[in-house]
Amino acid sequence: MAAAWLLLLGILAQDPAGAALRTPGFEDGEVLPYDLLVLPGEGAAGEELELVLRGESGFFPVREGRFKALAELEPGVNELLLRSGGEERRLRLVCRPLRQERAVRFVYALAADGEGRFDAPPGEPNGVESARRRIALGARLMQSFTAEKLCQAGHGRRTFRVLAGPDGAPAVEVVRSSKSAAELAGMDGYALWDHFYAELEGLAERESTIDVVLMAFSHWDAEAESYTGHTALGGGRLALFGSAQLHSWAESLAQVPARFGDARPVPAEHVRDDSCFRGSFWANYATTLGATLHELGHCFGLPHQDEGVMARGFDLFNRSFVVEEPVDGGGRGGIRSITLDQETRWHPASAAILAENPWLAEAGAEEE
Repeated sequence: MAAAWLLLLGILAQDPAGAALRTPGFEDGEVLPYDLLVLPGEGAAGEELELVLRGESGFFPVREGRFKALAELEPGVNELLLRSGGEERRLRLVCRPLRQERAVRFVYALAADGEGRFDAPPGEPNGVESARRRIALGARLMQSFTAEKLCQAGHGRRTFRVLAGPDGAPAVEVVRSSKSAAELAGMDGYALWDHFYAELEGLAERESTIDVVLMAFSHWDAEAESYTGHTALGGGRLALFGSAQLHSWAESLAQVPARFGDARPVPAEHVRDDSCFRGSFWANYATTLGATLHELGHCFGLPHQDEGVMARGFDLFNRSFVVEEPVDGGGRGGIRSITLDQETRWHPASAAILAENPWLAEAGAEEE
């Protein structure tokens, strides 16, 4: 009888449905150098995870006993309440934004004669303010990803500071090029990089910033099957990327799970597919946001690797923020659960470089 009870207890211990509500890697009082929380944890399979912060609730699926909850922290102490499967857990996290001089600035570049609208399917907002919201959120996702993946690699929560406005939110600067859309369309990627590197010399704090630039004038001509005003190049003080998939990026944190689960096929008559042949909205979001971080990685001095963000691992950027993804671009195969070993990461050699990189820092553990 005793052996039978021990066997039953062993089975329950391995069953995610019987797992206690846990958040491995996040202890009470943890100090974070960023404000976009990605909280992985374990809960009752088949249930929802409710996260209550400042009196507002967010709900996230629990798949095979795992969840990822997203929340916007405020500077200082944040009191979180987690509920799942009849259990509750309180968690206190301290947000202490980085203060070092070096920072990454995000820029939306317009042609001299452009309105700043980016390629988008019908009905999708594509004006300058929409672009700024999408880029600002993308900056925060990249910042959180960097901190958490370096922490998992044993280097602490080191990340880069994002240049912010008076309200503390990422300040996406809009600049207008001296060249027209037609002139920019006739330039190859290296010429575009050289052009914007020179044009951005006049921006404030140039010596202490790396600029991540998305070009508003990138354009997909479906009839001619041509893509102009685009490149993916990073190095020195400039990471340059096109905007033709910006329509797939989320505008708000609340949209992130749905955008990373959007299995609609990309309408090739309206927008270009840049998803590593997966052909869906969610995959375009994952690939292009991950590729933007890849180019920023070059600015941090990272070379290409055989796996991870500095290889084609950037196509899997979505997996660090959700616990499931569509199986195929058309959505016909349903969804698959994502395990930790299926997420992308910084290659160990990249992580070692970033651990000593002066552009990154870690929040102090002391109380203010």
